[in-house]
Amino acid sequence: MPKKKNSAAPRTRRDNNEGSIFYDNNKQKWCAKLRTGTYNASGNEKVKTKLFTYKTDAKKWLAQQRDLKARGELDFATTGGITLAVLSAQINNEKKALNKIKDSTYARNENTIIALKKSKIAYIPIQKINEQDIINYYSSILSYSQSYVDKQVRCVRQAYRYALKKGLIKKDIAADISLPKSKKKTKKVLALDLEQQRQVSEKIRTEIKEPYSSMLLLMMFTGLRPGEVSALHYSDINLFKKTITVKRGIMRTRSGKLYIGEPKTAAGIRTVPLSSEAFKVIRNYYKNNNRHIGLVFKGKNKNRGELISVNTTNEEFKKIAPAAQYTQYCLRHTFATRCIESGMNVKVLSKLLGHSSIKITLDTYCDVFEKYSNDSVSKLDEYLKEQKLVENL
Repeated sequence: MPKKKNSAAPRTRRDNNEGSIFYDNNKQKWCAKLRTGTYNASGNEKVKTKLFTYKTDAKKWLAQQRDLKARGELDFATTGGITLAVLSAQINNEKKALNKIKDSTYARNENTIIALKKSKIAYIPIQKINEQDIINYYSSILSYSQSYVDKQVRCVRQAYRYALKKGLIKKDIAADISLPKSKKKTKKVLALDLEQQRQVSEKIRTEIKEPYSSMLLLMMFTGLRPGEVSALHYSDINLFKKTITVKRGIMRTRSGKLYIGEPKTAAGIRTVPLSSEAFKVIRNYYKNNNRHIGLVFKGKNKNRGELISVNTTNEEFKKIAPAAQYTQYCLRHTFATRCIESGMNVKVLSKLLGHSSIKITLDTYCDVFEKYSNDSVSKLDEYLKEQKLVENL
């Protein structure tokens, strides 16, 4: 009587990244599985599965698939088309796996992909998308901010460059389409004038409890972002040199959980000298706290843990804000405005604020710089008149 094939064969498994082989007693077959590292429109990872009569065939097939996966050709070789949403998720996951992006960048990219998935174009195979489809998509998001539009455009363009490199498409049609411009008006930067700053500063000191009082004052007198203040460690502060080293910030996961991450750009990592007023804030806070280790500012909410969210500090600031449209970010802008009014060099200010380029600083505070430039020209006129280098009109 012939021996029954593999009926009593032991089950064999491998690590998920390398695939697995096992005997399926119900189907009386050897089953080979491999996680592809690619994702469907719902965000679930695809798994390739195939049944074999003999284990040796299953091993051979699995080795071939692992080789395709290593070359980045597995999903492309087995599907009739890959959508923008899936391709974008795959690119993001690949960059994370290769340690080419930070966790904070990975999370931001995920949010961009989630936004992309709200559109129809996200579910069309990239091979079937035409230029008009892309133009229509860009047109549909012009009511959002320029930052939002730029992120979506980068997501689409990156997917096309990747697809072209992998041989999925013959031409990068996204590269030929002009960059869209948002229809949403840029909000004017709100900063406190001198009298408002005096009033708000006093209210923060007398009406806001710690640690929020010191946190808000630090924003006002150092220009640090709210998330940067919340993530400060005692090791970041040097009282002898009177400096604060910024190298982390408060972030949120997709589920809303707070965590500490690195700045978006290298410019975000910087050392900020403490003004006399900022030094007083830190020194007084030190006096009222015995343990100078770990986080400087700690929350007491049992559900949120020790990390203090940006929303929490903003809620505290709203209690004494001069008007409803003012948020805690006006404290950072107030610091920048006072720096410009005092005549600080724009390059120095840009570095203090952690901007990745001087252009960002100039664009953000263009009105303040314009006013300062006009005042400077007026002072120049007066000086030239005093020196009798020009005639009085």
